[in-house]
Amino acid sequence: MDTDMGRGSLGGRCAVVTGVGSGLGQAIARELAAEGAMVVGCDVNDAAGEATMQEIGVHVGADL
Repeated sequence: MDTDMGRGSLGGRCAVVTGVGSGLGQAIARELAAEGAMVVGCDVNDAAGEATMQEIGVHVGADL
């Protein structure tokens, strides 16, 4: 099975990721955003979560 979907293959899709402030959640949020997905993220550490979301180009506190 071909698992290489290529960059931008998730355009138009939405992903909800928990723990975006660090570790796996952060890495997953970054990769999904790089693939074109709209990422909705949260973290118990507000500052770290907001920093990650700003880094990947998501408007913090944006209405869906």
